[in-house]
Amino acid sequence: MTLACCVCMAKYPDTLHKIGAVYDEMTYMQVHDILHFHRKQLEFNVDMETSTIDIQDSFIMGNTLCSFLEKGVLAIHGPISLASMDIFRSYTDTFHIPSISSNVAVNDSAMTSSSLVSGDRKGFQLYVKPLYSKAILDLLKHYNWKEIWYLYDSDEGLDRLQQLLDCIADHNYDARVYLYKVLNPHHAIDTLNQLDNRNSEGRKIFLDMSTEDCEYVLKEQNKETKSMLHHYFIVGLGIHEMQLEVFNNGGMNPFSYGKEIMAAMRSVEFGGITGPVKYDENGLRVNYTLDLLENSLSRCLAKIGHWSTESGLSIQPPEKLKMFKGNNTFANKTRIVTSILTAPYLKERPQPTNGTKWEGNDRYEGYCADLAKKIADFVGFTYTIKPVNDTKYGQKGENATWNGMVGELIRHEADLAIAPLTITADREQVIDFSKPFMSLGISIMIKRPLKDPPGVFSFMSPLSNEIWMCVIFAYIGVSVVLFLVSRFSPFEWHIEDHTDGPSVTNNFTIFNSLWFSLGAFMQQGCDIEPRSVSGRIVGSVWWFFTLIIISSYTANLAAFLTVERMQSPIESAEDLAKQTEIKYGMVHSGSTMEFFKRSTIPVYERMWAFMTTTEPSVFVETNEKGVERVRNEKYAFLIESTTNDYINQIEPCDTMKVGSNLDSKGYGVGTPLGSDLRDRITLAVLELSENEELAKLEKMWWYDNSKCPNNGAMIKKQEVTSSLELPNVAGIFYILMGGLTLALVMATCEFLYKSKVEARRRKTTFTNAVKSKARLSITGMPERQATSYTYAPTAQLISLDGWGETNTQTQV
Repeated sequence: MTLACCVCMAKYPDTLHKIGAVYDEMTYMQVHDILHFHRKQLEFNVDMETSTIDIQDSFIMGNTLCSFLEKGVLAIHGPISLASMDIFRSYTDTFHIPSISSNVAVNDSAMTSSSLVSGDRKGFQLYVKPLYSKAILDLLKHYNWKEIWYLYDSDEGLDRLQQLLDCIADHNYDARVYLYKVLNPHHAIDTLNQLDNRNSEGRKIFLDMSTEDCEYVLKEQNKETKSMLHHYFIVGLGIHEMQLEVFNNGGMNPFSYGKEIMAAMRSVEFGGITGPVKYDENGLRVNYTLDLLENSLSRCLAKIGHWSTESGLSIQPPEKLKMFKGNNTFANKTRIVTSILTAPYLKERPQPTNGTKWEGNDRYEGYCADLAKKIADFVGFTYTIKPVNDTKYGQKGENATWNGMVGELIRHEADLAIAPLTITADREQVIDFSKPFMSLGISIMIKRPLKDPPGVFSFMSPLSNEIWMCVIFAYIGVSVVLFLVSRFSPFEWHIEDHTDGPSVTNNFTIFNSLWFSLGAFMQQGCDIEPRSVSGRIVGSVWWFFTLIIISSYTANLAAFLTVERMQSPIESAEDLAKQTEIKYGMVHSGSTMEFFKRSTIPVYERMWAFMTTTEPSVFVETNEKGVERVRNEKYAFLIESTTNDYINQIEPCDTMKVGSNLDSKGYGVGTPLGSDLRDRITLAVLELSENEELAKLEKMWWYDNSKCPNNGAMIKKQEVTSSLELPNVAGIFYILMGGLTLALVMATCEFLYKSKVEARRRKTTFTNAVKSKARLSITGMPERQATSYTYAPTAQLISLDGWGETNTQTQV
């Protein structure tokens, strides 16, 4: 529903000027109040007649316009949207009714049908707002913006975007526009947060909303860290604009004075915010100037350039827009920077050997010392580093007083705190923090467990002792079963010819069965094979069994021989909470202590209860004392992950970090509430982060000079792959040498046993038998054949019984 009102204004008693207006309810109330408030100042007699109509009903709308004409209305004022403009223009052009629009200007000089009929090539519309899509395009070209994110909340915003897209296309500018329709400023903030979650770089965000909504969105986005990387462009001109829906009108009679009134309205000129207000023959603003304003942390809202219809875009050179160096009011004041002596953030520099002494800030070195110098150089102030007096970070006492660095900032004993000072809600209430310059969390430090030396038989580790025992019993059992089924199966018995005649034999004796099972287990096989079905079933299941066992063993063997494993007694906070043998604690009066004191997670609550009831106390005064307890006692130290990583990189390399971080937080630069440095320091931190200066500082002080190359990573079970060494596989060499030695001993025993049997059979001495066997073993010929041997005229089969007895048999 929309209010259609007839506004009558008279400057002189005998002259009455009437203007018809179509407003929504909010705009109507604003106009009503303004006219009545300024009635005397304007010397106007104001008479307002209002009626409520439905603009979607073309008949009612037509009657309303007819009633305007009957009352002698000279012109119609109202915000008409582009969607309704064509219909509205058809009525105003046909009946020659001048209209004043406060909506988006339309650059449409084409002749309408009504203009052709009347012979007038100009319409009856006057646009208050300038057409500035070309100005936005010039700005895009100047900054070389190729991607923009356009947020709008009304149809008029979509119309403005369409004009911009048409202008981009007409000038062949390569740009990509992402369009988002928002319902209200809260929806716009949600949309921007979703875009920030995609972890992209800074965006060029165009806000096409009311002035109040834009102001609300910017205030809310200013609270977010990522929003500092974005560029926000306010598309509107700061005027609350009104929309009308598309409507159709009925017939109306032509207004005879429309041409003259429209020509007079086009000729009006007066001064405005954007320069002289002057119209061309199409009813569009000409000769106007738009100021380009920018707001950033480095300065308040300032004019950085302008755009005009004659000269286009003009941007002031950067040297004329210095942020705050040069004429700033605080550059001559030396600031006190409080910090805490803890490596690698801040430590005293070793005195040089040439006899000179370090003075001033040169006495200190570390991450925070370098960070303070970079921030001071960026902002432009001088400073003095002063370690905190009580060596505390800052905790609230019982009487609401603060100690440590936070207390010094509250009491204005220091101007900045550049230290590993965690941003917390309590501290944020009493001091200001910059954006975080480092992200971290609470972690667990324990003493590094000693590596077990590799065992001689470590190659057997892939299978447990129980499995090895089962494999041995399975091997013996399969051999016995194979022997039994071969004995009872008639298919395993066969006739063989021997020197003494044919005989019935069975290949699977107990020793051959053991040999067959061993060959199958080693995946080598042997010369004998089962012939019976029962024997082949035994062989098949044994082969399948050995396939699985050997495959599993081989798969685990590589990991056990090439990966160095160290079993940690503690792997997470849950492990700490479940046991009482290893004590654990943290630095007293710190953010870690506050975290456990306030936590409602059951695991952390149990840990806090254990720490507060343990005697002697598990709390320490400094990180150094906590690390010392880790190295000398059964003690786990709850410490911030960045410090944990640093300690693990320095000698004696006997500590390590286990498990994941217990929380997530950040270090920030602290300043007193209302400090003039807060916003500038935040800008400096963001600039240093974008330029990767902070990452370079962390790399330099944490990892470049590391003495423990493998200690930096967070581990659950540290696994370091390396090449095999002799101790890892020494056992298999021992087994090989033992087997070869055993084979030689068995061969000697067999040689002596056979020599004794041969001496008894031939009724000779044992020594002669040994010599005969030795000669046969070396030459391969028996003793009497070694001196003389005559071939028989017929083919004969010569065989050796044992090692010396010779039998001859004519071959058949």
